[in-house]
Amino acid sequence: MASLRRYKSTETSMAIERQLSKMNYCKECDGWGEVTVEVAKPHGFNRDVGYLDTDKQTCEACKGTGVADDA
Repeated sequence: MASLRRYKSTETSMAIERQLSKMNYCKECDGWGEVTVEVAKPHGFNRDVGYLDTDKQTCEACKGTGVADDA
């Protein structure tokens, strides 16, 4: 919950934390429904070395809903 510290009002951040604690959000994607994965890009004609790039994919744990399924 470190991202909530950017709010100037502590009452607002405390209210948000209370609401988030009640929610059953996915722990893999933090409730966003997407995860960032590394993708290997091979070398080609324009570049002599390969590199790692990032890509967003749908979270497999919650199937993109952002809600954890504790069944």
